[in-house]
Amino acid sequence: MPNGARQTINGIFPTGSFNIDWLREALESMAVIDVCSLSESVEAIQKSKGAVWCSIPDELNKFNAWLLYRRYSTNTTRTYLETLRSFLIFLQPKAATDATNNDMVRFVNDYILKNGYSLSYQNQVVNACKLYFKEIAHGELERKLPPNSQYQGDLALFLQILLQKKDSKNKIYSIHEPEVACISKGKEHKKYEFGNKASFAKTDSGVLVAALGFRDEYDGTLKPTLEQVERLTGKTPKKAKVDRGNRGNKKIGETEVLIPSTPSKSMSYYQRKKLSDSHKKRAAVEPVIGHLKTDHRLNRNFYKGVVVDNHNIILAAAAFNLKRMMNGWKFYFCQILERPFLSFFKNFTTNFSLFFSNKIFKLTF
Repeated sequence: MPNGARQTINGIFPTGSFNIDWLREALESMAVIDVCSLSESVEAIQKSKGAVWCSIPDELNKFNAWLLYRRYSTNTTRTYLETLRSFLIFLQPKAATDATNNDMVRFVNDYILKNGYSLSYQNQVVNACKLYFKEIAHGELERKLPPNSQYQGDLALFLQILLQKKDSKNKIYSIHEPEVACISKGKEHKKYEFGNKASFAKTDSGVLVAALGFRDEYDGTLKPTLEQVERLTGKTPKKAKVDRGNRGNKKIGETEVLIPSTPSKSMSYYQRKKLSDSHKKRAAVEPVIGHLKTDHRLNRNFYKGVVVDNHNIILAAAAFNLKRMMNGWKFYFCQILERPFLSFFKNFTTNFSLFFSNKIFKLTF
């Protein structure tokens, strides 16, 4: 372009503005310009960049107001705002609510590392962006979603996971199964388990008469278990032998609760022996629980939901009772089949021995 044309253009355009009509008049005598396509592209660029540039101060103001509300220091607020502004400018023309993890990786590689910024500056950027998207940006997503959207429940679940802390109540340990509870085992090899509790009631003869599942009852499972026993059998048990986890319960309804403890001096030897034997019988439920875990797949919850987990527990207890019955029937079946089978076998061996002896006799004769 000639020098005169350059001077004319610089004289026509005010600083910081652009007009396609002025450009057409300045270059009309020197070139042919497709003004229609040029004007459409320039207007689209101005519109998109203007929307992004106008949204950056608004987002920074929201973040600044939240930092002041949370009583962050002046230096921290200034640092967070400056680092967030750098990231939002780098993010153009994408909106802040559309940012992803890959955008942060690209920002670190193409901006922070390329310009030689320190690791502390990188940590400040990451912390500022995490705080901004955790407290401010999610509100935009909530406002854009309709009230009856199917994703409202998922969004509430994700926000609870992001906001929960070490001492928070009702924590979420699994996204696909939010009802999972953290259960303290108190054992050295396995301090915690994630799932639900199961309570079983066994008679002295070894039959399971109750099976219930609980999410987090802190060993307050005795009363519902006794209610299930009464509902299934139609009888109220007179005594319930439990472990020390049910301390504090001496009697529930008409059922006496027996807890292992030091016998009193006024008890006779017979009473002490009887109480000790009853507690030994209670310990017999421990191998039953082990068989339920290993043989009937109760060591893990394979189904989704609290209700289906309870169905799994009840079916496992029913399978245990059926297997116990089959093991008992083996003896009676053997007794029933023993006489005809032994008589048939005795006759068969006698005839075979006679036939074999005749063959030998003929051969030797």
